[in-house]
Amino acid sequence: MMERTCNEKGKGKGKGKTDLVDIVFSWTFGDALNKNLYKDKVPKIPRTFVSATEYMKSFVPSLIEETHGDLCSSLEGISQAPTFKILTCKRMTKGLIYQLTFDESHGGGYEPAPGDLIALTDDRPRGIQDLNKPGRFYHVAYVQMSQGRQIRILSSKSIEIEPDMRGNNVKMLYATYLINLMTNIRIWKALSSQLEGANFNIIGEVLQSDQLIGKSSHICPSLEHGNTDISMTTNVIRSQHLNESQKEAVISSVAMRKCHHNQSVKLIWGPPGTGKTKTVASMLFALLKLKTRTLTCAPTNTAVLEVAARLRGLVEDQLQFDTYGLGDIVLFGNISRMKVDDYCGLPDIFLDYRVDMLEKCLSPLTGWKHDLESMISLLENPHQQYLLSNIDAKHEEDNNDLMSLEQFTKLNYGNVEQAYLSCKQLEDNKNDRMTLKQYVKKRYSFINDQYLSYKAEVQFVKRRFSFICVNLKSSLQTLYSQLPTSLVPFEVAKNICATLDLLEALGNSLHQNEFIEIPTKNVEGKSNVIQPELSNVKEKKLDIFSICSGMMQMFLNSMHVETQVPIKEVTFDFGRLSMKRDECLRILRSLSQAISLPQLGSLFEIRDICLKKACLIFCTASGSSKLFTKGMTPLPFIVIDEAAQLKECESTIPLQLPGARHAILIGDERQLPAMVKSKISDYAGFGRSMFERLVLLGFMKHLLKVQFRMHPSISLFPNREFYQGQLLDGMHVKDSNHSKRFLEGKMYSSYSFINIAQGKEQFGYGHSLKNMVEVAAISEIIKRLHKEFLSKRRKVSIGVISAYKAQVHEIEEKVKQYHLVSDPDFSVNIRSVDGFQGGEEDIIMISTVRSNKQGNVGFLSNRQRTNVALTRARHCLWILGNAETLKQSGSVWRRLVNDAKERGCFHNGDDDQNLAQAINNAFPKHELVGKSNHINRSVYVI
Repeated sequence: MMERTCNEKGKGKGKGKTDLVDIVFSWTFGDALNKNLYKDKVPKIPRTFVSATEYMKSFVPSLIEETHGDLCSSLEGISQAPTFKILTCKRMTKGLIYQLTFDESHGGGYEPAPGDLIALTDDRPRGIQDLNKPGRFYHVAYVQMSQGRQIRILSSKSIEIEPDMRGNNVKMLYATYLINLMTNIRIWKALSSQLEGANFNIIGEVLQSDQLIGKSSHICPSLEHGNTDISMTTNVIRSQHLNESQKEAVISSVAMRKCHHNQSVKLIWGPPGTGKTKTVASMLFALLKLKTRTLTCAPTNTAVLEVAARLRGLVEDQLQFDTYGLGDIVLFGNISRMKVDDYCGLPDIFLDYRVDMLEKCLSPLTGWKHDLESMISLLENPHQQYLLSNIDAKHEEDNNDLMSLEQFTKLNYGNVEQAYLSCKQLEDNKNDRMTLKQYVKKRYSFINDQYLSYKAEVQFVKRRFSFICVNLKSSLQTLYSQLPTSLVPFEVAKNICATLDLLEALGNSLHQNEFIEIPTKNVEGKSNVIQPELSNVKEKKLDIFSICSGMMQMFLNSMHVETQVPIKEVTFDFGRLSMKRDECLRILRSLSQAISLPQLGSLFEIRDICLKKACLIFCTASGSSKLFTKGMTPLPFIVIDEAAQLKECESTIPLQLPGARHAILIGDERQLPAMVKSKISDYAGFGRSMFERLVLLGFMKHLLKVQFRMHPSISLFPNREFYQGQLLDGMHVKDSNHSKRFLEGKMYSSYSFINIAQGKEQFGYGHSLKNMVEVAAISEIIKRLHKEFLSKRRKVSIGVISAYKAQVHEIEEKVKQYHLVSDPDFSVNIRSVDGFQGGEEDIIMISTVRSNKQGNVGFLSNRQRTNVALTRARHCLWILGNAETLKQSGSVWRRLVNDAKERGCFHNGDDDQNLAQAINNAFPKHELVGKSNHINRSVYVI
């Protein structure tokens, strides 16, 4: 192996700067699999730094090694990786860039995404050995773009092979997914000062060299003399019923926005169940009311969605007009990975959905402006619009929504009906008597022509109005709900809502089929002649003709021709319908002039203005790199949720945003940190968060000290063990209603340790450990819980936690009839400790797995992992494990077992007859000794 330092690898590719992809491409196959490639070349990351340059450089070796370790792990498991066939391969004009078309029927549903690192081979790899055979084609490539079935890649080498689309098993090309580099590349750019408009104001505050320690406690002079913002947040605090520690966190955080003299960093310490998300959402709601541009980010999509959903819920009750104001809130991220549709209200603020809606809304051919002008034209001159439409009356003849010819005749031509009755009497003895409709068509053709004209035009107006109204309503609602309020002022939104109400009322009136009756006088001896006295015309019913004004004039003219009666100039009062029409026209015209938007001709421009004008922005920490664009409006406030789970180097991305002055980090360093795959980079401190480092340096943190989740008997041990008794139990959890019993027996009270001394640990799925006796015990308990649920129909959620993947897998298989069934009232959630961080359930069962004489518990002894596992339960926490093994470990588990015994919460599993039988059945017959119902714990080989 060549001797290379981290900074040397990847150079010599003819570029001004080495990037992370260059380094990855420089690794040979042997390099990628060599777990000691960077041994002794990754220094520990210090706690304090002299300069920003030293600070940034300190993370680079660990970032390279973590990328290497991730790739190494992926190559070792390549037999399980998704692989798809390449159909076409075309080299682009520049460099080693290729356009590939892949077969989506292969790959098990995997779709390549930008940032993916893929292995290109001439055969489907069935194991790592297939990648390094002599004469075999193999190298890696980086996916730059993905669209449909095509991807654009940057290849590490020239691709000499061309796929055979005929499928003759010659010259085939396959691509296998390895890892996604996107997050690490974004970190690399942040550490290499490659972000547009980056600033180091906040970075300078967190270096914490010896000279800077203590500076963070400096109070801005503008905050010492009162803060008017406090009064503006009072209603938010009161409405959310925040306790004193939450209230102080919100007020002190919001007050930071008034400081323009210093950059500042604030830590909010949120132990389990203390309402951290509620506090953050309340703070953000206050900042929204104060129009303070704020970025809120977190390590994962799930964490971002949780806080965004909580904020969206607070805003819901405060919206003044429908969804007006949501345009000030933007959530963005990878649409395929962010399951926004699973959260109520989040699709309303998701950027991809917003851009799609606004593109249609702002289109000159189909958008709001076109719909508005179409409605104005229809209301101003419906007859002209009808004539332009070229509708054939005959095609409308069978429409049931309009009055029939008979109704039309009876309503407007009383003498015709009398003439018809006379005719009918004369023809009573004939078999072919005419109906009124036939009579009118035969004797009064002008009436029939008028009726057809009426029918076609009224039909046109109704349909046209409904069509435009639906489109206009959708586009106007999109305007005021999806655009920032700075582009759609409050008064404009108010007028839009008034317009929509008027249009709805006008539409209802149009479809009521109410008409004006025109009284007529019979002319003696001329019953077949109509002679209306126009001077006596009075309104009896509301008329569609008040819209079709042009058709009304045509109607009067035809009457004049038939009756030879002079037509006087008459002004008709069409009442409420006409008033609604006039009011609609007035507001529609005013809207046309009031709404002034910039020219947004492309998706990029729409996306850009949504981000530049928004008040609150939500995304992952690495995703915030997309905000480094030219002309981006400054984001003075940065909020990082779950900050203790975020690698410090990753937190440098949002903290460098243009205009960033104040940062609030919320988290708990006593729960799990960020996951690190490489042991070398883990030893170097790569997984340590900025939150944890600042705490280690003595940085002050604000404690949220009232927990609202756990029954007091559950919170007692973790509070004492991990938080030095600083946490208080909220009134809610101390209430008797919070003490729920789901099974009979003291063993199944709110808190208990269930000793499974007969367990046997062994290797299982994925070379991880499992304990089938504990699996059997948990299965029996869940079975009994389900039986109890069917009997009492009391809603319950169950969580099963284990630190070992093999145990999680075995429990899932054993209880899949409950785990896989979707029942909102009885749910079973089985996950690893890491997967349960941030979660909670009514009942939590912990399977510790380890069972040996030496007291070896492996990474189960990790205090942060133990803290997470012990603090997920609301009402009941049942811990299953081998007490002797855990006691001998000398870890936190020894104190937990002793505490359970002292409190009378320790129980032997075989004291429960049903549980003892389940444990007995878990052993192969050759391992069983005796037939006693109560198993002798001494007869098993441990």
